Amino acid sequence: SVFSDGFATLTGHLQKNPAARSLVQKTFDIDPSNNADLADLLLRHALYLNRTGVVLFSTTRPERIAQNAKAADKLLSHDEAQKLTALLCSTRSIGT
Repeated sequence: SVFSDGFATLTGHLQKNPAARSLVQKTFDIDPSNNADLADLLLRHALYLNRTGVVLFSTTRPERIAQNAKAADKLLSHDEAQKLTALLCSTRSIGT
């Protein structure tokens, strides 16, 4: 997966950190305990960071193609992207 260890680190951080869960829920209007919502959010973040390029993903589940296309239609704002980038960087720095 394109998310692999980073995805596991993020989900672990959100499980242990109520403030981070609240930030994700309020900022992105998603359930931070829902892995599909988080995967969509990370895809949207990748699309934001690479607006003029290509973002590749792979899946063994055909239904994920439609879900990813829907996620790609919901562009992140600059403010949302900055908040998510800061959250992702904080999870890397603390390791959980």
